[in-house]
Amino acid sequence: MLGISELRNKLTQVFSENQAEVLFELVALIYEQVMKAMDLSEVKAVIKELAEAQRRTEERLISFERATDENFNKVWTAIGELTNKVNQLA
Repeated sequence: MLGISELRNKLTQVFSENQAEVLFELVALIYEQVMKAMDLSEVKAVIKELAEAQRRTEERLISFERATDENFNKVWTAIGELTNKVNQLA
């Protein structure tokens, strides 16, 4: 890829100084816009990855909640059974 000074030199070889400067500014502006578009694409890709990770986290949290509720219910059932047995022994 051409450096800044190389690009200016090439333009001034073919165009007048004013024309070369205008062309150089246009090329620089286009380059800047392309870089912003590339950066935006990268940001969009990262956001998409983060959204997917968030979705997986939410799924795991829901699964954890269900398992916790089931285990909690089992513990209370066991406590109830033990209470009944203790009462029968008394």
